[in-house]
Amino acid sequence: MLKQIKDSKKEYLNNKDKYVNTFIESKKSLLKEMESINEQNCSGKTSWIKKIKEFESSKQKFIDIGPVDHQENDELWINFKKINKKFLQEKNLFFKNLKKEYSANINNQIELIDTLKNVKDKEKLPIHADLQELKKKFNSIENVPYKKNKENRKIFFDLLDHCYEKIGENISNKKMIEKKNSEKIKGIINEIKQNFSKQDIEDEIQKLSNIEVSIPIKQLNELSVFLSKKFKDEGHVQSDIDKNISKIKSSLMSDEEKSLAKMKIKKKIDEIKKQIGQLENNLTFIKSEKSDNSIFDSVHNQIEKFNKDLILQKKKLSHFI
Repeated sequence: MLKQIKDSKKEYLNNKDKYVNTFIESKKSLLKEMESINEQNCSGKTSWIKKIKEFESSKQKFIDIGPVDHQENDELWINFKKINKKFLQEKNLFFKNLKKEYSANINNQIELIDTLKNVKDKEKLPIHADLQELKKKFNSIENVPYKKNKENRKIFFDLLDHCYEKIGENISNKKMIEKKNSEKIKGIINEIKQNFSKQDIEDEIQKLSNIEVSIPIKQLNELSVFLSKKFKDEGHVQSDIDKNISKIKSSLMSDEEKSLAKMKIKKKIDEIKKQIGQLENNLTFIKSEKSDNSIFDSVHNQIEKFNKDLILQKKKLSHFI
């Protein structure tokens, strides 16, 4: 063993220049390697970890060569320190920013969790599409530490499942209520058709106003046609028929449908008033021009017709209860 060491030392001393040049070239090659690794553009944590491993491997090889008795050794060491410093600065900056990004993304996850916490026990839950949008936002949040991400995901999806279950229950309850209401509406309509009498109209209308279920507008219009015919067959005059039908419809409409119907009548009244105003202006012009009496009478008749319609629309509006 001792002989081998002596022989190796002797061989090294005899070929020192050759070994020194080899070490210097190896150091230069490793510095180029380190510079090339340093120039790699890494945007994510995984690529940075790979970059660090590659850089540290080349760096350690450079250090393992040790000092070399050569005029270029000091310059190579200076370059090594510069490259290493640049690498450490970029690495520290990346992980500093990553830490900030982690914090921001964790806060974004917590905001979405808080949103679900705020709505999960409310009577009126978000619609399915809104929950899907919250889920999409949560899944789009990246760069969260594994342990924290696992914890937040469990909380978020437990809350989301709770909301979905509650929506499912609400939909089932709603369908059940709609079915009961539909059956109740059919019963109400049949009862009205069979028992609505000429003598007790006001009492019947009062009974209808106490019914808690509103009848869909399509069925209400069909009922109105039926009752109009029935009233007519029993000898009611048209003005009474219109008045009673309006009262019945008003009693059985939902608040939303009632508001819409009132709005349409008010719009109709405004249009009639506008038409009357225009015709009255025309009448003034005809008078000043001493035009043919037939034209005058025609305009007069149109005004009278619009006035009758105006009275009818105002009555209709007054019948809404």
